[in-house]
Order: sequence, then structure tokens, then C-alpha cells
Amino acid sequence: MSTTAALRESPKTRLCLELLEQVESQGRGTNAEKALVFVLSRAMQDLLAQLIGERFKLGRVPILNGEPENRRLALDHIDAFSRAPGFQVLLLSPLAAGAGLNIVAANHVIHYGRWWNPAKEDQATDRAHRIGQTRSVHVYYPLLHRQGRKDAGFDMRLHELVERKRAVARDFLSPQPDDANQYAGVFQTSDSSGEV
Repeated sequence: MSTTAALRESPKTRLCLELLEQVESQGRGTNAEKALVFVLSRAMQDLLAQLIGERFKLGRVPILNGEPENRRLALDHIDAFSRAPGFQVLLLSPLAAGAGLNIVAANHVIHYGRWWNPAKEDQATDRAHRIGQTRSVHVYYPLLHRQGRKDAGFDMRLHELVERKRAVARDFLSPQPDDANQYAGVFQTSDSSGEV
């Protein structure tokens, strides 16, 4: 697919490139911004790598998918990304995020497609939130909606699902003080002899 056709036919791709333009404009030289873009589809990874390389004159944009046999190559790409002066973009599968990667050179994270599992998505974001990160990390979720209905569409429904799942996990792991009072009568207490 040509660059023009891809941009004409995919509003989400246009939005992602616009986000990257904003990121690039925020710094130059040693203060340059760097971005991680998480994309599950390999075909979309290839298309975005081509579009981003052309738009930002980056040459080859590396793609990391987390294959164990390519671990050394992935680490080399991360090292080159981290050392490169100026604006850079690294494309990753959200599945590669569990590989213990440390990418603190990036301070912008774009989740091109939401991952249905918020823990995996958070783990992907955490690649930039590591010991050694000295800048604020910004996270973006390009979401499309139906024309004329900002609350409808696949992206919006998936976003709602992911956020509900994230809230359930957060509330389960970090209950509020009022939660203890709510369940106070559920459990019986016993004395030291085991009598109720």
C-alpha cells in the first residue's frame, strides 16, 4: 500500500503520525524526544515502520516482537535507539514487553491498538518507566469513534473494557478503607481458645 493510500484510508494511522509529529516538535538535539509505539499486527508494524521512516527521515525503524531467538538483535536495536541523537521511534509488539526490556531513552509511549489485557498493556508501558528514567513519560491511546458519536465504535468499547478491567484489578489489590467496614459483619471473630 502506498503512503498516500495508507494515510487516506486509515484515520488511526494519520492520528498516530500526528502524535509523533507533536512528540518530535517538543525537543531537538540532546533534548530530543523518543517514542515507543506498541502494535500487535505484524502487517501494521511493517506499514508503520515504512510510514514513520519516510515521514521523519529515520531510515529503517526497528521492530521488536519478542522472539527469544532474536534477543541479542533486540538488545542491539534498543542500544542503537538509546544512543541515537535526535528524535527516534521504536516499534514493538505488546507481547515483547514481558521480555524484561529497559528502554528509558523513550519518554513517549503510544499504544496504537489497545491490548485486551490491561496488565500486558501496563507492562508494555513500563518499558519506559524504569530505574534510570529521568523524564516524565507520556502515554497515548489513539482511539477512533463513530462519526458523530464520540462514545461509540470498536476502539471506544475496547477502551471501556480495558479501563473497567484495570479498575477491578486496582480495587482488588488496593481496597479502599471503607471496604473493610462494608464487610465487617461477614467474618466472625474467635477468642484465643478458638471459640466463637
